[in-house]
Amino acid sequence: MRFFYYLSYCLLLCNTLIARTIFVSPDGSDSNTGTKTKPIANLQTATELLQPGDSLLIREGEYKMSPWLINKKGKPDAWITIMAF
Repeated sequence: MRFFYYLSYCLLLCNTLIARTIFVSPDGSDSNTGTKTKPIANLQTATELLQPGDSLLIREGEYKMSPWLINKKGKPDAWITIMAF
């Protein structure tokens, strides 16, 4: 039983360690990596990269695009966060 608790803790910790923050900016490029200094330009492109535990930070500006579809799901212990910065 103790092994199960230890394994669960390790899995939660690993999930937290691999969570990413993806940045989006109208001045970015879809060939960028999504870092703060090299943001992605398209919201849909950035959304498709999201995994449970990740955050999507959106820079203020005007985005030229078709409707934005969010088809990703987080987990109870690893939410996907989308917010402006």
